[in-house]
Amino acid sequence: MFPFEQLAARLPLRPGFHYGRRYRNTAVLLPLIQMEDGVHLLFEERADGIRQAGEICFPGGMMDPEDANPCETAIRESREELGLSSENIEVLGRMDILMTVMGLTVAPVVARVQVKNLDGMTPNPDEVSRIFTLPLDWFRTHPPEIHTIQIMAHPVVTKKNGEKEILLPVEKLGLPERYARPWGGVRHPVLFWFTPKGLIWGITAEIIKSLLEITETLHPVSEGIQTTGKI
Repeated sequence: MFPFEQLAARLPLRPGFHYGRRYRNTAVLLPLIQMEDGVHLLFEERADGIRQAGEICFPGGMMDPEDANPCETAIRESREELGLSSENIEVLGRMDILMTVMGLTVAPVVARVQVKNLDGMTPNPDEVSRIFTLPLDWFRTHPPEIHTIQIMAHPVVTKKNGEKEILLPVEKLGLPERYARPWGGVRHPVLFWFTPKGLIWGITAEIIKSLLEITETLHPVSEGIQTTGKI
């Protein structure tokens, strides 16, 4: 008889992504700071000389094998990039993992950062050119501009030298001839926020939109009420 009970015991309690190991797995911190005019999101701008230089994003990066979970990755990267102390980061929980068209998974970690102002932070100049905050309510009252890209499956690609590389040998595999040409054509929305501090777009904008959806029905609480962090 098939060992159904053994199979049930081996199925994951928290299923991940089927292609998770093929993707580059990353985590970012969504740093929330309570200020006099409300809660702000903390952002950084990537320094010149690194990948995606000049773009605005949240602190974060690749998950190391030593990281037990995305929360550890997000906190470690925030220490390295912004000079934040772990004691000042209160993890509130995680949001849904995003899968990008660039072959990345992004795990957003929401946290309250307990700092009085940004002067106490020491950003790494090799990675960060500047840091700033924007009120969360600003994003709520300024809808993003939305454009689209089209995602296609390409069985054949042309290299820089003009040589064609066959990725999917359609004829050899006996597949229908239509698969010898690009197929799919799924349209993917791309969000753009033109903020007073610069353009915020792409995956960072998508994460902000998800946070707005989660927080839209929250009600203010009195001082002293604490939130229990979750991993």
